[in-house]
Amino acid sequence: MMHRQRGVGLVEVLVAVLLLSVAVLGFSALQLQAVSATDESLIRTQTLSVIRGLAENMRANSEEIDTYEETINDSAATKVTCTDGQCTAEQIAINESVITTKKLKEYDVDISMV
Repeated sequence: MMHRQRGVGLVEVLVAVLLLSVAVLGFSALQLQAVSATDESLIRTQTLSVIRGLAENMRANSEEIDTYEETINDSAATKVTCTDGQCTAEQIAINESVITTKKLKEYDVDISMV
């Protein structure tokens, strides 16, 4: 009886190691996907925070909504310098729009306003 079961333990160990390997690979793939989803969630949260800040600035400077729209939709817009440290409402709108657009480009997010 012992003679027939010789080597059976080794086959069982090999099958168990194979099953364990498949399970570990599956777990690793799930872990990588979870990390990717976490990174995406962080970027979305940061993006929404930047956009909310711009919305609050637009609400506070509502006379210049058209300036915000023009500047946000113009990809070549640059910041303007204020004279004597005093900025007009239009210059503030341009600078805030340019800063926000550049910050969102760091997150690979394009913004437009209609």
